[in-house]
Amino acid sequence: MKAIRVVLLLGTLAASTGAWGQTVVDYSLSLLQGGVATPGGEVNYAPVVDANWWTQVQEPFVVRLTVPPGLEPPAACFGSDGLIAFDAEARVLSWSARMDNEVLPQRSCPLIFRVAPSVAPGTVLTLQGTLTTSKPDPNPANDSATITSVVLPASDLEVTGSVDLQRYRPGTAVTHTFTVKNLGPLDAHDVVIADRLPLQTELVSFEQVTGPAGVFDTLPGGPEIRFRILTLPNGADATFRLVVKPTPSLGVADVVNRVTVSSTSVDFFERNNELFQLSHAGPDADLAIKSTRGDTITLTITNRGPDTVNDVLVYNTLQDDGSRYDFVERVQYGNVTPSQGTCAAPELTSIFQTPPPPEFWSVSCNLGTLAPGATATITVAIERQPGFPAFRHSASVSPAHNDPKATNNVTQVEFKAGRRRAVRLRRSSPR
Repeated sequence: MKAIRVVLLLGTLAASTGAWGQTVVDYSLSLLQGGVATPGGEVNYAPVVDANWWTQVQEPFVVRLTVPPGLEPPAACFGSDGLIAFDAEARVLSWSARMDNEVLPQRSCPLIFRVAPSVAPGTVLTLQGTLTTSKPDPNPANDSATITSVVLPASDLEVTGSVDLQRYRPGTAVTHTFTVKNLGPLDAHDVVIADRLPLQTELVSFEQVTGPAGVFDTLPGGPEIRFRILTLPNGADATFRLVVKPTPSLGVADVVNRVTVSSTSVDFFERNNELFQLSHAGPDADLAIKSTRGDTITLTITNRGPDTVNDVLVYNTLQDDGSRYDFVERVQYGNVTPSQGTCAAPELTSIFQTPPPPEFWSVSCNLGTLAPGATATITVAIERQPGFPAFRHSASVSPAHNDPKATNNVTQVEFKAGRRRAVRLRRSSPR
């Protein structure tokens, strides 16, 4: 008996509920917002139409947006296609497009609205949208969406300032003056000025000099002073004065007074909301160094005042012109002897770069304290082998950032190349 094969053709499996062989697509509408609504500014709204992610749909649709007064609608989608039409009388914006992306069944229409300058801060803008498709939607509940925005004031706050002294000295008070200004276009509300005091300083006084009156959030005396102004009108400013003095423990350091300003208004230019007032702490003294060449090099370091300097550092180097890699074998430091303080042992120093330059010798010396008018010396002996290349000895004295005249902080001595010793060869005589 022959076998009988039976084939049943069941047709195409439906993508979703519906009649046999017919795909039913669930469309949905959502509204997204980008940016903040401010009077005279721009705010972004984007209607987004979604369909079942696993379906391949190519259906036309229409989204209608009811635009509230105060919003000026655009004439086209930003970076997207579709037709835009606006009924000014009904204040309805229509976006007509087609779901024709088989990979990602989603379409959006980014719209850039302009908020009318006459819209008052606090106004609530409500945007309503409805979706209409060419085929019936089994779930019409998600075919509408609403989004609301509160119009906020916009103010560009700026803080600028100055310092009366660039150097903190023992017993000297330093005055920091700074001004907060509202560059507009609207009044700024709940303006907070925060002043984080420089480290290792003591507060002498903090006061408001000009501008609308405010109140302290935190009383002066802590590490940060917070001062609040309820309203800073467009174009108005407020000036403050901070006076501090260094603590006895403040040595050589950079001293920073940090001021920030903020408000509940929208500020699109926050880069000018922060101020760093930089000063320096430490002695104010003109350190000078010079070199005298003989059998040895004598370095003379002088403090020309007016203050005493602690930890006077001198850095010495021996370097050739950069072309001889055998330099450190033919030239090196001998004895480096200070008249006061100590000098470390010579060491080889390398610079990491590509290609790497030759190594060089360096010696660091700490001369300790140098009073105004006082002088210290360092005697530098250099050992040279035959055939040494041209080289130079350089020395610098620091800290330079406490020195009002840094041009005399460096000295240098040049050495010409040495000759190689001739070697006389003896000819052997026959026996």
